[in-house]
Amino acid sequence: MSISAYLSCRILITSRCRGYQQLKQIEILSLGTPYCKSLFMHYYHGEKDETSLSRIVELADRHTVTIELLSKIADTSETTLSDFLQTLVECGFNIGDEEATATHEKLRSEDRIIEQLKKLFRVYGFDEKEEALLVQISTIPNLPFVFNQAKKWFSQNNRSTLNALSGRGWLKKKAMYNNESNRYCYIMHSVIAAAVRAQYLDCLYDMCQSFIREITSDMQKSVDENDTFKKNLIQFSWSINDIFKNSFHNETDCTFLWTLAEIYRDIGLYARTIPILDQLMELYKNIYGEDCMQMGSVWNSKGMAEYQLSHFEKALDCYLQSEKILNGMSKDVKSVRVDLARLKVNIGKIYLKENHKMAESYINGAYEIFRFDLGEDHCDTLNALMHKA
Repeated sequence: MSISAYLSCRILITSRCRGYQQLKQIEILSLGTPYCKSLFMHYYHGEKDETSLSRIVELADRHTVTIELLSKIADTSETTLSDFLQTLVECGFNIGDEEATATHEKLRSEDRIIEQLKKLFRVYGFDEKEEALLVQISTIPNLPFVFNQAKKWFSQNNRSTLNALSGRGWLKKKAMYNNESNRYCYIMHSVIAAAVRAQYLDCLYDMCQSFIREITSDMQKSVDENDTFKKNLIQFSWSINDIFKNSFHNETDCTFLWTLAEIYRDIGLYARTIPILDQLMELYKNIYGEDCMQMGSVWNSKGMAEYQLSHFEKALDCYLQSEKILNGMSKDVKSVRVDLARLKVNIGKIYLKENHKMAESYINGAYEIFRFDLGEDHCDTLNALMHKA
């Protein structure tokens, strides 16, 4: 509802949700059998067999995504509809059951569709390259990407594997028109993606390591890009985090989360920054312990996000947690002293709202550190001086 309100929707089309009380509801029935047959024959170019076609549509339970996928598999397999039907029957493919209703309530039980697509996946297998590509793309369902992204993220030297998978229906290939030039993007439907991931639950994280590293690198390089570019990029990163959050366990994963949190903060999405930082804290705690130096940085970053949301008491608590950790570090290291001074400014800014004596102590301390370590004319020194004034 928050999304529909934000977009001021007049019409909202969804197959997944109920409860939109503010909108007049018009229930759409699932696609009729004649139209399902027409959809199948749109992608299948072999000889029509009415009996087999009706049975295939029945097995697919008139679920449009599945019908399109089946028709493309049948077409690229260059098999007759009767032979293709026999294969489906032998592998036990059947989405419909006695409880299925006329409408797509719960997407005909999405779990059942995923279970049946897994059977298709096993019967119409892939070579090693196609398999690796498909698994990685399954972590970013319903997000369009172009070949240049696939080239970098998934180590694709040419479009042949992408085109082969789109020809068989596992991906969808769409034309993009820009300045009279024709480009293509690729998309994987979320139901298909879930069915692909279901095959590789035990090794999914390991198979996607190179992709996670590449998208982390892209996020790190996006510092000087505009907010629109960053928002587009973090959609992919959000999807990765959503799928792998329970698998993250090492320093590389921490770098991914740090970078994602910083981009959220850069574009002003502070409410989304905080859960990522909480996740990062748990990860650092598991790897290095509760009072590690990295935890000090995360507490400071979380305090900055809370401050921007005007949660000043929460921000102060975060800053004080960070100060406690940094005070335990060696003051002989310049970088530690400078980090501590920046933290003192942040704490001082909060105390300036209600307790000038406390603020003075923190800001004066920060100013002296900056003046000694960075010089009179450094921006951090001048910033502390401004708050001192």
